[in-house]
Amino acid sequence: MAVFLFFVALICILVSSVYAPILALIYLFIGLLILMSYPTRKIINREADRLSLGNWANWEEEYKPVPEKKILYFKILVSLSCIIIWPLFLSVILTEKMSFSKPDTTLKSFEEHMSDLEGGLTFSYIGGAGEINCKDCNFSHGLTSFTHGYVQGEKGEMFPSSTSGFQCQSCGKFTTRSKTQPFADSRGFTDTLAGLPDEERAHKIEFMKSMKEMCESNMKKKPKEEWLSTWEPTVIKYTKELNTVSPEELKAIKDKRDESNREYAATLFCDCGGELKREQILFCPQCKSKNLEYDMHIIT
Repeated sequence: MAVFLFFVALICILVSSVYAPILALIYLFIGLLILMSYPTRKIINREADRLSLGNWANWEEEYKPVPEKKILYFKILVSLSCIIIWPLFLSVILTEKMSFSKPDTTLKSFEEHMSDLEGGLTFSYIGGAGEINCKDCNFSHGLTSFTHGYVQGEKGEMFPSSTSGFQCQSCGKFTTRSKTQPFADSRGFTDTLAGLPDEERAHKIEFMKSMKEMCESNMKKKPKEEWLSTWEPTVIKYTKELNTVSPEELKAIKDKRDESNREYAATLFCDCGGELKREQILFCPQCKSKNLEYDMHIIT
């Protein structure tokens, strides 16, 4: 019996000595594949950005960048850890994916919104352009709710442009007002200001600033366990980029935006002198009824 157990133990040692290196190589190869995947690289780069900016809670204080060599060592260490303990990284990726896909139950349905308005149509919930008809009389009229596109500048740059529908609150007339943005669109999906043409910088800076402020606002309103996984990385990334913009450039952008808004606001009056609005429930100019229906013909 002892001899039999000896031979069984010997066979197990020989088998393990042959297959253990193969299993280890397979394990490490899987870790390498996970390291090369986009979700893992995204997590590593995000954590490196956090390290480079220091403690986010003190982001309003003077920015002191972390040495590039320290960030490189951090990435190497995390990458090696990923290959060795890849099951842990895989669980992190799956957890983030599940939290990102979790539906936001705070959003109102279309029916709930309309009940809040006590019934009726608003420009906010009818898109494109089409025809509006009154169910209580024979009124019918072409109507533009919202369309958008671009206007080409002298140098080939593209300025976002839109046409919005309004209704005079005095006479009930339906009309439109068009607006061309003061800054050329920053074409391309870049998340950095480096290399952007000068004429596209202002648009990208405004976009970064608005996204950063939106995420910060949401982070202040909700407990950390309810944050979307994109909020904090967005704040960190765009704070870093906006720190490269001079106060003079920021002021020039704000002044031009304010001037554009003032000029547009000055056009929001009807020929009769009434105020043009698009937030209120639409009413028939002929019989003043709110029992309207809209047939959309085109949308951009």
